[in-house]
Amino acid sequence: MKKETLKELGKGIINFGNAVGALSVVNGLFGKANNDIPSLIIATIAVYIVISSYISGIILLEKGEKDD
Repeated sequence: MKKETLKELGKGIINFGNAVGALSVVNGLFGKANNDIPSLIIATIAVYIVISSYISGIILLEKGEKDD
């Protein structure tokens, strides 16, 4: 891939992590409480998605910078 494509893809993945984190907080505050899944599992999955998207986004950004 081209270097600009990698940079933009990295930024998009980081933004996806931000959106998942924000939506999980909003759902935790204002969502219905009658879920079959415990809230701790939902929070763990959301944190895992946020952290992994940040890591993969940073890796792609660095790879795009390295190709300059």
